[in-house]
Amino acid sequence: MEIKDKLSVKDFQELHKAVGWKILDDKEIKLSLKNSTFVASAIENGKTIGMARVVGDGATHGLLTDVIVSPEHHGKGVGKALVKYIMEKAQQLANKHDQFMIELLPTTGNEGFYVKCGFKYAPEKMAGCYKWFKNEKRYNKN
Repeated sequence: MEIKDKLSVKDFQELHKAVGWKILDDKEIKLSLKNSTFVASAIENGKTIGMARVVGDGATHGLLTDVIVSPEHHGKGVGKALVKYIMEKAQQLANKHDQFMIELLPTTGNEGFYVKCGFKYAPEKMAGCYKWFKNEKRYNKN
């Protein structure tokens, strides 16, 4: 499996369909992908089996959304690889600026997955998860 930083409208639609999510207009998806801060796709044997993307301002904040893995690949580390790739991109962005925070609103029951990936989850404070990435040159990496 390899992770790439691109995703076609067709693959976006096929993944949404595979998990029963709403099918969107192709023009909306094209614009959505163009305006995403990060896009990642998981490819296996030439087929896109997963996706993730971050939308945001490109400088300080982003929202992790559309983390989708085709059902036949659930439980094989695809989602974790996609989130790791996105986190690496976030760290690179933080290193160019000062800090970058990714927030997310996991579907019910998936909070633990994101915690295992390194996100904070404090339901007494907020409904979602978050993770700050700091410029490694300015802040000691621990």
